[in-house]
Amino acid sequence: MNQPYVFPPRGCVFCLSAVVTLFVAATAPADNLLINSDFTQGQPGGQDFAWTLDLSIEQQSECSLLEGRRHGNRTLRIYNDELGQSFIRQEIAVRPWRWYMVEVWVKSDGMYHPDVRVTLTGGRKRGQWQYYMDHFHAPPTGWRVIRGFDHAGDSEGLTLTIGGAAFSGQLLISQPVVRECSLVEAISYHAKPNSRLPGVYGPPVDTEKRLPGYAFLRSKVRRVAPAFPNALRISTDLPDTRDPDARVSLWLPPGIRFLKLRPHGGGKRLPGVTELSRGANAPGGTHLELHTGRGETNLLVESDLQPGEQATGYVSYEWNGGYQLPRPVVFEGVKLPDIAAPKRIVTALDVYGAAYLNWEDFTPDVGGQEAMVRDMQRLGFNRLQIWGGDARPYRKLGIDAGASYGGSFSVDMEKYPESAALTFQGKRSPRAMCPSYRGPGFTENPWLERVKATAATSSSVNLDDEVYLTSGVGPMICFCDRCIKRWDKWVASHQPDLAGISPHEFFKRAHQYPQHYDAWVRFRCDLVAERYGILREVFHAAVKQSGVTTTAEPEFGAFTGQERLVGLSSLEALSRTLDFISPMIYEDGNGVRRELAKIAPLSGGKLIVALAPGYNISPSGDARSQVLETVMGGARGFVAWNLDIGPITTGHLADMSEAIQMLAPVEDIILDGQIESGYAADRDSVNLLARKRGNESVLLVSDYSPGVARVKVTVPGRGRLAVVDRLTDQVIARLNAQERVFTVTLRREFQARLYHLRAETGG
Repeated sequence: MNQPYVFPPRGCVFCLSAVVTLFVAATAPADNLLINSDFTQGQPGGQDFAWTLDLSIEQQSECSLLEGRRHGNRTLRIYNDELGQSFIRQEIAVRPWRWYMVEVWVKSDGMYHPDVRVTLTGGRKRGQWQYYMDHFHAPPTGWRVIRGFDHAGDSEGLTLTIGGAAFSGQLLISQPVVRECSLVEAISYHAKPNSRLPGVYGPPVDTEKRLPGYAFLRSKVRRVAPAFPNALRISTDLPDTRDPDARVSLWLPPGIRFLKLRPHGGGKRLPGVTELSRGANAPGGTHLELHTGRGETNLLVESDLQPGEQATGYVSYEWNGGYQLPRPVVFEGVKLPDIAAPKRIVTALDVYGAAYLNWEDFTPDVGGQEAMVRDMQRLGFNRLQIWGGDARPYRKLGIDAGASYGGSFSVDMEKYPESAALTFQGKRSPRAMCPSYRGPGFTENPWLERVKATAATSSSVNLDDEVYLTSGVGPMICFCDRCIKRWDKWVASHQPDLAGISPHEFFKRAHQYPQHYDAWVRFRCDLVAERYGILREVFHAAVKQSGVTTTAEPEFGAFTGQERLVGLSSLEALSRTLDFISPMIYEDGNGVRRELAKIAPLSGGKLIVALAPGYNISPSGDARSQVLETVMGGARGFVAWNLDIGPITTGHLADMSEAIQMLAPVEDIILDGQIESGYAADRDSVNLLARKRGNESVLLVSDYSPGVARVKVTVPGRGRLAVVDRLTDQVIARLNAQERVFTVTLRREFQARLYHLRAETGG
C-alpha cells in the first residue's frame, strides 16, 4: 500500500522537482539569480522580459502584468480561457555542486482545476522527490509562498518553470527567487522523505562518474528490545545488483546478535557470519556480509541492551575495488509494555502473511503464529490485518484478523471496451474502469471475484484500490455517454438549477462554472461509492454463505479518503456505503492532528485511520503522538502499516503500545463523549482537545514546536476534579472552584500527553 502521491502525465498535482514546504520566510534580494524577478522590465513576450512564455495554444491564453503584491514590483498573470497548460520559465547560470532554493508567491484561487507546478530542473538527475497534492476542488484563497530546493550536481545551469499543466482561469505569480543556499538551509527545507526507496537519500549511482552505491539506515537510532525479534532494515542503492562480489558489510556490536534474514526483503542468499573475538585489542561482536541484490536488506536481531543503554555498530556497502566509508548504526535498548488491549478502540497491525516467520523458532516450543499473536496482544493490539494469508488461524489464537490486498477492477479493452473510462480528451483508459459501468466486465471482473473468494477465509477485508489516484487520469474522467446520462439524472435530483450545461462545456471552462465543477466532482465520488456499496453487498453475502468469523461482525472497508478530484473518493459518500474507512494519513503527529480535524466531521464515525510510523522518518515518540491524535481526533481506531515492508521498528511498536495503554481505560469516554470546549493554555503553540461524558473528561495536550515546553492548562468549570496522567496512572493535580490550572511538561520525544479528569466528592 503506497501513500497516495501521484504524478500524472498531464499534471493534476501540485508538485516540485524538489521537496516542497509552504511557509513564509524572508529572502535576500541581492542573492536572487533570476533576471527581472519583479517583472518591471519590458512586457511579456518581449526580448528584454527575460522570461520565456509557453502558453496554451488553440485557445484564448495570455500573459499580462498587474499591480504588484508589494510596492515596487509587478504581478504576472497567466490566463487560460479553456483547460490547457501554460508556463513561464527562465534558465539560470549556477555553480556546480551547490545547493539552490526556489521561492515563489502564487495566488491560485481563480484557477480550475488548480494545478500549480513549480520545478527547478537541470541539476542532479535524482532529486529529493515529493509531490504535494493541492486542494483541487477547493483551492486555498489568497497569496501563499511555495518553497523548494535542488542540487546542481555537475551542471552549470538550472531551469525554473512556473505554471500549470491543466487548468482554466488565472494564476498570479509574484516575486520568484532562486538563490544559492547552504547545506544546512537545504536540510531545514527537507520535508520527511516519503519513500521506501533509497534513491531519495543520496546521489544517483553512476559508474562512469565514479559515484558508487551506498547503504544506510533511515533513523539515527534503532531501538531494540530483549526477547523480541527486532527488525533491522538497511536501505541500499547499488550500481549493479547482479555483481556477485557486491555486499552490505555490517558489524553488530556486543549486545546485539544476528538471528536471521526476514522473510520479506531478506534475500535468498545466506549471509556470511563471522563471530569476532573480544579482548584488549579486539572489538568482539558479529561481522555480517549480506547479499540481497535489492534496494533493501531486512534482517532480525536480538538484543541484551537495557532500556536507555546504547551500542554502536557500523554499516558499509562494498564492491570489487572499493567501499563506502562505514556509517554508524546506533542501537538503544527499549522496554516493551505488557498491557491489556482495548475492547472497543480498533488497534490493528498490518502484517504480511509470512510475518509470523519472524517468530518461527524464536521461542522454544512455541510456533511462529502463536508467538507473534502473544507479543502483539501484550503490546495492546487487538487485530491483525493480513496481506496475503489466511486470517482464520489467528482468530483461533484469540485475536481478531482481517484481510488486506491491493488492486482494482481490470479493464479488458478487447472484450469489454465500453468498460474503460473515457477521458475529457476522448481517449479510453486501459487502466481505469468507467465509474458508472455495471456490465459484465464489472460483474465478472477478477477484482469482484477476489472479494468473494476472500470471504472464505476472513470476515473482514480492507481493500487498497488506488487506481484512480495513481493512474493520472482520475481528474479527466469520465465523459462517456453513460456517465453523462447518469450526471443528468444526478443533477436533476441533487441540484436541478445546474441542469442544462453539458459537462464538456463546464469542465473545460471550470473557472466560469465553479458550482457545476464542484457538483461534477461530488457526482463522480457518488458513483465510486456506489460501486464500493456493491462490493460490500457481495462480500457480506459471501461471508454469510461461508460462515467464517474472524471478527465479531462482517466488515468491508477500504484504504481511501478525501481525494475527490484525483481519487474520485469522498468521505461523505463512502460513509454511506462502507463499514469503515481507512484514509492513509502518513504524517507525523502534528500532521495527523491537522488532517483528522478536517476529515473526522465528514466520516460518519467510520474512520479507522491508516498510520505508517517510520514511512516518513519518525523520531522517537512520534508514533505515540500519531495514535493519540488519531483516536482523540474522532477515529474509531487505527491500523499501522506495515510490520514487514513499512519500516515499523521495535521502537515504533513501543511508542504505539504506550498510546494504547493510555487510551484503553478511558475508551468509553472518548468514543461516547462529546467535544468539550473552554480549555486554555498559556502558549499559543499548544493544542488542546477534550472529550466529555457525564462528569468525566479526557484531555489531549500537545505541542509540536521545538524544545521543552512547560504548559499551564486552565480547565473550565468549578467542580472538584482529579487530574490523572494516563501514562503513569498517577494523580498529578486536584482542582477546585478556585484552582483550575495544572502544569504539563512536553519535550521532543513526548510531544503529546493524555489526561483523565474525573470528579471527586467530599471535603
